[in-house]
Amino acid sequence: MATASLLTDKVVPKTTENFLLSCEGVADASVWIDGDELRAHVTLLDDNYTERDLKAMCGNAIGIHQTPSTIMLMRARRRAA
Repeated sequence: MATASLLTDKVVPKTTENFLLSCEGVADASVWIDGDELRAHVTLLDDNYTERDLKAMCGNAIGIHQTPSTIMLMRARRRAA
């Protein structure tokens, strides 16, 4: 349990969420701490990113400690005209 408290002291899920939302083609993002892991759910407008792409972008832009260990991807449904 000590690991979880260390994680929550150093990691701010909102920072990662805001970064993901700033990426072109991301419709929605939610980031949370689950035990000792940072997790994310990302809704994409198109298939322009993979989980690996988003992890690399997070690591480069905001640091490995703010990079989710798991990113679940979903494609947004197209709306009728």
